[in-house]
Amino acid sequence: MLMDCLRTPSTAVPGTRCPPRSIWACLAFAAVAVSVCHADDGGVHLPSSDGADLWRRTVASVAADWPIARAIEPDFATGREGLIESAWVEPSGNALASWPPERQRAVVRVAPAADGVWMTAVVQTQALSGQAGGGGGIELVGDWQTQSQSEDVSLRLAAQLAPAAEPIYSLPPLERQEFLPQPPPELPWTRSNYPRLSRAGHKIWNDYRNFYDCEGLVCLSAAFGAGALMANTGFDDTMQTAWQTGVEPTGLGTFFSGCKDIG
Repeated sequence: MLMDCLRTPSTAVPGTRCPPRSIWACLAFAAVAVSVCHADDGGVHLPSSDGADLWRRTVASVAADWPIARAIEPDFATGREGLIESAWVEPSGNALASWPPERQRAVVRVAPAADGVWMTAVVQTQALSGQAGGGGGIELVGDWQTQSQSEDVSLRLAAQLAPAAEPIYSLPPLERQEFLPQPPPELPWTRSNYPRLSRAGHKIWNDYRNFYDCEGLVCLSAAFGAGALMANTGFDDTMQTAWQTGVEPTGLGTFFSGCKDIG
């Protein structure tokens, strides 16, 4: 069954073999010797000259492995998307292998393109809810959870169609915020009735705040304290005398020191 083919290696049923008429066989037949690229929404692009024929083969392949519940044919003239939804079925294999029990269905979307179709294959899995339903302690038995876990198998499909080719990954959509240039921040005086006066006031306030902030006050106090210490203790005279005593005069200085004063 196709469900067994979509299982991960850890949950695959031993001895299970994918049927030759699965959906992947149909897609591979439609994309023989043609490159495959991945869409930004997880779809696989399949070039085809006859999209309607590809759609019919896809429906037949899905119906061979899944009971079709709904099939909406795409409109290749207007670009309307096609949809294939199967009925919910119990996965094949040992039902006691996973608890709570699960059910699965296949959802295939086909979007017409200029040179083919964009096809997205998703397997949805829902677990049978057995958790307590609120503070009353009443358990919900036989109630399917509303949210389902979806497994996108489009990349796996692309790898099966072109196993020897380099993997092609999708790029994030351009409308994502981190790819767009960020607008400059709005200035505080932009919406003011008097922008120039408001700008001058903000500049004065910023200068006052920057000068009298905590760090500025600490530096200012340290400077005044060092100046008062040097002025009241003669520390500056002591340092000046020690520096002058330790300096040796050069020859030019000795020459001028031996000259007589003019006049």
